[in-house]
Amino acid sequence: MAGNTQITFSRLAAFSGTAIVVGFLGIPLSVYLPAYYSGYLGVDLGVVGIAFSAVQLIAIAFDPAVGFGLDATETRWGRFRPWLFCGGPVLALAIAAIFMAKPGVGAIYLIGWQLLLYFGLSMSNMSNGAWGVVLVPDYHERSRLYAWVQVFGIGGALFCLFLPAILGALGHGGEVSVIHSIGWIAIVLAPLTALLSTGVVPEPASPPRNRISLREYLALVRHPAVHRLVVSNLMLAIGPSLTGALYFFYFQQSRGYSFDQATTLLILYIAAGLLIPLWARMSRRLGKHRALMAAAFGAAIVQCTLVILPMRVFWPMAIGMVIAGFTANAFTLLFSAMIGDVSDEIRLQTHQDRTAPLFALISVASKIGTAIPLAIVFPVLKAVGFNPAPGAMNTPAAIHGLENCFIFAPALAMALGALSLWGYHLSAARHGEIRKALDERDAFVLAAAGIASEPILNPAARVATPVELDAAS
Repeated sequence: MAGNTQITFSRLAAFSGTAIVVGFLGIPLSVYLPAYYSGYLGVDLGVVGIAFSAVQLIAIAFDPAVGFGLDATETRWGRFRPWLFCGGPVLALAIAAIFMAKPGVGAIYLIGWQLLLYFGLSMSNMSNGAWGVVLVPDYHERSRLYAWVQVFGIGGALFCLFLPAILGALGHGGEVSVIHSIGWIAIVLAPLTALLSTGVVPEPASPPRNRISLREYLALVRHPAVHRLVVSNLMLAIGPSLTGALYFFYFQQSRGYSFDQATTLLILYIAAGLLIPLWARMSRRLGKHRALMAAAFGAAIVQCTLVILPMRVFWPMAIGMVIAGFTANAFTLLFSAMIGDVSDEIRLQTHQDRTAPLFALISVASKIGTAIPLAIVFPVLKAVGFNPAPGAMNTPAAIHGLENCFIFAPALAMALGALSLWGYHLSAARHGEIRKALDERDAFVLAAAGIASEPILNPAARVATPVELDAAS
């Protein structure tokens, strides 16, 4: 049954639509908004820094909270669709407040509305990710599903990157116009894509489960496959986090590129993610964990080669950035697909569906891996005497310190992320055995409970409880 579950492209596109909004918002949240609030809106620079940092730290708790909520949800419309549907209006409300703010706002305004925005993003990301696991049970088809989710997200990010140039060509350039235009586009897209996704794509019937306790949640980490995924995801989040924070410092002050050239190289890096479906195909040949190890080792090697490429020569570096983007963009896709496989194994072993809590656990590891390195690397740069001011003359020792932080520290983290998966056991063959056992057990339990075993959620159906599952087994 699990082997014949290919989702149509129309449903796949509708399911992936909310990723456009997530990708579209990523650039302004990290690049445009801090400067906009401190410059045009006149908020104190220190207040802006504290507000954005505080929100990032607090928002780490949102994914586990939403994961618990998803695990406890049981409606006639499904478990995940209500959260995704409600996430659209929540995002639209927060976007309107943040992007259309007037001069005079302060820290409380900025922190409060950002927290709502990040909670909306958690609602969207968590429900979409967990829904994909039950929507597509097949080992290889999951890779295809999450590959296209990522492609849509990258498309949203590229649209945002090109939007200032488009507005400038239309005679509507300028910082305020760009921020407001991003805001209005996101306000429309957030509820529209949520409505399209929940209206077009069905949600399969939820498997039996008890609500997870905090003790059971923490115990998930001890599962061998989960432990490896958490450690690997933590390491593979550290690498891109370091390179992102130091990107313009490295390319302008170490390699001698102009701001426009560095921006073009960044666009090429992001655009390489559009090739991500190739990783889904590679995982069919290698297996997901081997494909992820290959991507991580490849990213580490490419990262080390950037320092030996000719300075101020565009095309060799452009090729290097495309390869770097192609390898690094495989991480999220393959992790998402692998979480679903581990969730199936845990459900077979425990009779409990822990998909949403697992997604939350992996997401927390990723966010910690993104946040912590920044608190370390900037003090290190300060210690070696690096001056980040535009046009500053840095000593060779300071530049060497910058290169070590940008090149070798991320490469080491990504190599450790690959090694963390050594011995990972969930191959395509093993997952096929798990799915066969689950399908047989689910069909037996549904028949025993008098529930039609339809793949689409039956609003009148009552899902069997774990007690009934045990009795029927």
